[in-house]
Amino acid sequence: MRKRLIGIDIDRSRIRVAVAHEEKGVAKLVSLGEKTYGAPEEFLPALEELLAGERHFGDRLAAALPAGEGFVRRLSFPFADPKKIEAALDFELSTQLPIAVETCLTSFQKPIPDGENSFRVTAAAVRTETLQEYLAPFDQGAIPLQTLDLAPFAFVDGLKDHLTDGVLASLGEEEITLSLICEGRLADYRFLPGGRQRTPEEILRFVLRENEILQKAAGRSELPLFLIGSGATPELLSALEQQGRKVERPAFHLEDTPVAPEFLPAVALAMRAGADKEAGFNFRRGPFALRSEWAALKRGLIAAAVLLVLSGVSLAGSAYLKYAHQAHRAEALRAEMVQIFKKTLPDTHAIVDIPLQMDGKIKEMKKHSLLIGAGAQGSPLTVLREISKNTPKDITVDIQEFTFGPDGVRLDGVTTSFDAINKVAKSLENSPLFKDAQITDAKMNIDGSKVDFHLNLTFSGEKETP
Repeated sequence: MRKRLIGIDIDRSRIRVAVAHEEKGVAKLVSLGEKTYGAPEEFLPALEELLAGERHFGDRLAAALPAGEGFVRRLSFPFADPKKIEAALDFELSTQLPIAVETCLTSFQKPIPDGENSFRVTAAAVRTETLQEYLAPFDQGAIPLQTLDLAPFAFVDGLKDHLTDGVLASLGEEEITLSLICEGRLADYRFLPGGRQRTPEEILRFVLRENEILQKAAGRSELPLFLIGSGATPELLSALEQQGRKVERPAFHLEDTPVAPEFLPAVALAMRAGADKEAGFNFRRGPFALRSEWAALKRGLIAAAVLLVLSGVSLAGSAYLKYAHQAHRAEALRAEMVQIFKKTLPDTHAIVDIPLQMDGKIKEMKKHSLLIGAGAQGSPLTVLREISKNTPKDITVDIQEFTFGPDGVRLDGVTTSFDAINKVAKSLENSPLFKDAQITDAKMNIDGSKVDFHLNLTFSGEKETP
């Protein structure tokens, strides 16, 4: 099944969008778009205009925060289990950040082996107020942004199949970043804020100086420079080549035409949208997690059902009113019905037979609900029975709070040790009802006798047989 990958590159005064179609693991670029905006209130209309048209179920959208908004640290852990890293991450970062970790949202990349029983983890923290401001237009416009990464990591992840070892220079209006790429990974990077305010001479000096520093620190030399972004001008390219630097551009084409440098960050984000969701940073999590598509679909089904009932009432009323020589009232009801129809389904432009069209829409929405496994988890009692069945009998667990939702369950409770909660999580993951059991918090209580924990269980969508 073909799906769309959409990259949204937001610069200081411009939005650029790249759309690719992915089929059987191969992505093909199909369109590019660009809009300017001035005041903050102009941002959402400009973005909605770029994303105008039919939205498809399963679209994947990705964007990236500026590098200057993140605090990136490299940590070392004696384990590679993502759940254990998640539980210990904030504590480790709290000693290395210039601000309180409680005011931030954190994320981390896949751990990399770094010697015997040691794993290197690249972690990042972003202020929650920054995330609120950045994501507000997307939530206001109901734009389903699934991935919010951090520059320049998002660009490297998106372009890794089109780059060799080298230095990726992203030159935008907001900032300029230079990233050292070794074996397909971002090994180190530098950034310069205020790209639009810098003179061409300042930009050239920064690129030359930091390029040499990054390569020398890694014991490398004469690596190629890859230029992307609106600041990758022919003048800069010529100046770098005059300095003896090998300059290249990631090769992307739209209908046999090479993609201009200013659109390459958006193309990289489109490729990032189709990447492994656990490969890089994603700050679309926790309190900023995207609401499930089933919630929106459920509202649509309810509205459609109400409208269908209203349609039937309207037709019955119309027959009665015509019989009673009050056709003007029937016309008023029909106008109201059309207004509600347009409000409920604004993308439907041709209104021919409202009951028939609504019946078709309901059937279509029901098909979509089956695709995403709506309601497969059963009742809360069924879920509780499954949790009890899959909890090891030799472990004492006191569940103090049970929170049930359409996408999963949260358990707050107390057990005897960290090892016990790990065993509980692993055992619950073996249940066909759950696809993931994530320990979001685990800490020893005051007297040190027990461990308080928070455990998130995500439904797999498979119906549990009683």
